[in-house]
Amino acid sequence: GPAGLEAARVAAVRGHHVTLFEQGYELGGQLAIAVRARNRLELGKLTGWLEWQIRQLGVEVRLGVEATPELILSTDPDAVIVAVGSTPVTQTLAGQNGLPVIDVTDALCDLAKVGQRVIVLDDDRHYKAAGIAEYLADLNKDVTIITRSGETGADIPTVSFAGLRVRLGQKKIRALPFHDIARVEGHDVVAVDGFTRLEATISDIDTIIFAGQNRSDGSLARALLGRVPELHVAGDCVAPRRALEAMREGHAAGRAV
Repeated sequence: GPAGLEAARVAAVRGHHVTLFEQGYELGGQLAIAVRARNRLELGKLTGWLEWQIRQLGVEVRLGVEATPELILSTDPDAVIVAVGSTPVTQTLAGQNGLPVIDVTDALCDLAKVGQRVIVLDDDRHYKAAGIAEYLADLNKDVTIITRSGETGADIPTVSFAGLRVRLGQKKIRALPFHDIARVEGHDVVAVDGFTRLEATISDIDTIIFAGQNRSDGSLARALLGRVPELHVAGDCVAPRRALEAMREGHAAGRAV
């Protein structure tokens, strides 16, 4: 992801021989998945620039390789920067039964999992829910956003928020602010108002998409602790945050080795 790419770039600029392991077959981490939504294509410029930079600097890139502790130790490294990111967390709903509940990553990677009538549960308060909702609406899906906050994407910067509100209205994306999903009854989803406790039913739902926080993956760093000369950790494997924070930590790690 952006933390690992920036760490590799900065370390290479400083003259280090850098090897970058990537378990998948493309660089960019969660940003590489996010750009599959056409309304997030701008993010691809960031990952594209970082990838171009590391290749120009001679970073050895190994795609499709899981960085296990054994593999890393076999390279006899002078320093290791762990930036393995985080994994999505989904929510178990009362009465869910056969109604699919997937995360945003699943939806973007496999649109066949997404039915025609969709609920997006915004527990991220940023672009994740709004981005997938807009993308699906562009594909003529019927989309409703449920959020416990007062607005969809409540933490989106003001300079972008006004445009988002306009687009959500233009694309006929409905929103239920201050609500949460109380339970699922077959293909009907019952949402409850956080203040009044009144319930609202959204009928004939095919898919629920959970846009929530991720869980950091610290397993590799823990396995390497005390076994390599120098160990640094950066990005979402420390704590899930935004791309800018991940890049800042990656930059600091690249300067520290």
